Amino acid sequence: MGPSIQADALAQFLSRRFMMLLPSLSVFRRSALAANKRPWPEVIAADLTMFVDVVVAGWQVYYLDSPLVLYRGHSGQIGMDTVAHRYALVTVWESYEFRTREHELLRRKRRATALLARAGALVRGGRQSEAGSDLVRAAKLWHGVLGPMWLAIGAISLLPHLGPIFERA
Repeated sequence: MGPSIQADALAQFLSRRFMMLLPSLSVFRRSALAANKRPWPEVIAADLTMFVDVVVAGWQVYYLDSPLVLYRGHSGQIGMDTVAHRYALVTVWESYEFRTREHELLRRKRRATALLARAGALVRGGRQSEAGSDLVRAAKLWHGVLGPMWLAIGAISLLPHLGPIFERA
């Protein structure tokens, strides 16, 4: 993606390669933001809805590939809470449904990968049964999510349920 007006900015936002933008790293027309009346979901990645809603409303996006600001992350940031961030992305992608088949398919893929990422974060936090539920939901949305990571998280999420089976033997 080079510097230019993006022909299909929504497809770019829905791409797996898209790294979520921060509003502080972006410039918006006041009228584009004023027209956006949709309430943000109560999650840490809610600002993603602002970008999507502006594009859905027909505003163009110009991508500049030169850094104009430096962004520093630290462990105390709200965005560093991996589980909360994964919950936020699932919540945001669940709040949309797009009219075009291409965009809706991309949204389903993003939602499935967000569920897979959340399942991984839940497993790391010891919440295997919740992770298993997310894996099932992800597979129903998009079969392409069924890969090595899905299998590994699935196996780990089953371990607590398999323990009693092995103990009886």
